[in-house]
Formats: sequence, C-alpha cells, structure tokens
Amino acid sequence: MARPGLDRHPKFRRLIHLLKCPRSHARGYLECMWEVAYENGDPVLGDDVDVELAADWPGEPGVLAKALSDCGGAKAGFIEMVDGSWQVHDLFDHAPAYVSSRKCKEDERRKAKSCEQCGSEYRSTEKHSRFCSDSCRVANHRRNGVLRSVTEGSVTETQGSVNVTDCNEPPAPAPAPKNTSCSGQVQNEGKSPDDDQREKRKPPVYVEGDMAVATWMLDRILEMQPDRKQRPKLPEWANDIRLLRERDGRTHDQIREMFGLANADEFWRTNILSPAKLRKQWDTLRLKLAPNATGQSNKQQNLFAGPTPNIEETRQRCGSAPDWRSM
Repeated sequence: MARPGLDRHPKFRRLIHLLKCPRSHARGYLECMWEVAYENGDPVLGDDVDVELAADWPGEPGVLAKALSDCGGAKAGFIEMVDGSWQVHDLFDHAPAYVSSRKCKEDERRKAKSCEQCGSEYRSTEKHSRFCSDSCRVANHRRNGVLRSVTEGSVTETQGSVNVTDCNEPPAPAPAPKNTSCSGQVQNEGKSPDDDQREKRKPPVYVEGDMAVATWMLDRILEMQPDRKQRPKLPEWANDIRLLRERDGRTHDQIREMFGLANADEFWRTNILSPAKLRKQWDTLRLKLAPNATGQSNKQQNLFAGPTPNIEETRQRCGSAPDWRSM
C-alpha cells in the first residue's frame, strides 16, 4: 500500500508520463507489484516478464519494466537491477511492519536445521525450533524426563522421575517448630484439605484405640437414635479418629470429651454425628461449648463415666467389620 503523497512524488509523475496512462492506472500497477513483494517478504521480482505479471500489465511486453526503471531519472526508479534480477527499490523502508516480520521468517526458513531427536535435516520459520515434528518433540521430552545424566550433585529416582540436588546449593532451612495453641495442643501442621481428601481415598488405617473411640461414639448416637437406618462404616470412622490424633494433635480423651459435649447440647447433638463432622467443627465447638477447657473440667467429670464400650457387641449390632468396607 502506497504512502500518502505518492501522487505528488516526481518519480510517480514521470511514470505517468512514460506510460501515457491515467494516474489511477499507474497507481494500480504499483500496488499490484508491491503486493506480490509483500506476500513473499522478498523484494526480488525476476526479469521483465515477472515484473509485468506481478503488476498485471496489459500492454506491450517490456514497456512497464523499462518505465518503472527509468522514472527515477538519474536515481533509481521504482525497481532496480541487482544481480541480474529486478527488485523493488527500498521495499522495507516503505512497506508495512508485517512485511519485515515475514522477511525474517522467510530468511529463517531457508536455513537448514538438524532435529535434536532423530537427527534429520528440516526447515522451519521459527528461530528457536529444535525438532522436525511434534512426535520428535514429545519423544525428546519423555526421554529427558526419565534418563537424565548428572555429573555433579546427587540423584534420587522415585516412580520413574529423577530429582537432582545440586551439591553447591545452600542447605535447606530447618523445619519450623510445631504450632501449639494456648492449651498446649498441637495444631494442624500446614496440611491442606486436599491432603485429607487423599487420605480418605486410601484404605482405612487405624489402631485399636481409634476403633474403640469410634465404637463408643456410635453407641452414643444409637442411644439417641435407636431407629437409625443408615449404618456407618466403622473402619472409616476409626480412620477419621486417627486423623484427629495425627493431623490435629487430639488425644482419645479429648475426642471423647468434645463429642460428649456436642452430644449433650440440643443443637449440636443432631449435627455432630460422625468423627469427620466432629473434626470439621472442632474449633467452633471448643469456642461455644468449652471456651475455658484445657482438659476435662469439673463440670464434665461425669460425662464419660460408665463401663468401657464393648466393641464386639457394637459390631454385632451394626454388622461385622469386613462388611463395612463393601458398603
């Protein structure tokens, strides 16, 4: 596309005089010729025939090429001869910005490159291209992800991946101390809810004490709801009790105490019906039901009085333990 002021340029006026054609025709010939150069990102057009074909010249052969060259007078015209071929004069000085970008890509495409994966020769318009195809790129990344040669540092392989530790790196910082509350209870050590979800997807893990607390909680719920139809999976309950101990730092006595407080409250007794719910609402329950409790208070001394729950009796009432996994 011509810049503003072309119609008043002496070179353009001389072209109209040499071709003896209307101004709009001369401008159209130039626009067609420049468009071909823009599309290729290359100022080289070829011989007289190539120039006139690019400009869509309908007249006698050789006339347009000579006029485009001679219209500059003592200086270069709209085209100039370089190495035996006609090329557009100062194309990149007047062309749009995208033409220069296209020229860079065209120059890059002409360079031969070697694929880092298969070693074959290929060409690409991208300057930082390293592979001849997507399959070679994927294969190279997979190979480097599994087989990585290391000359310095230590290497640890776990599940097909390679972790590299540079021996010159500074030592890792010491682990932060465990966060404790005012009551001395160990708080959650940076575990996220996603960690809890991954724990729940694993097979239940617990000790006998966890199962005893889970059974005791079920007995208290069944006393309140004797006609309860939905039976819980005791192994999963015991696993939640283990998470309360290991993740949140609660003891079995604290778990019993807090559940007893919730079970004795008219509102919370219908909401806290599982160890998972107890764990989720623990902080709220501690603030609302036992704000000053650091252990078992005098008011709560008789909450847990009574014989130790019979685990086998509860399992008979709810079904055998192996059946809980299949529910």
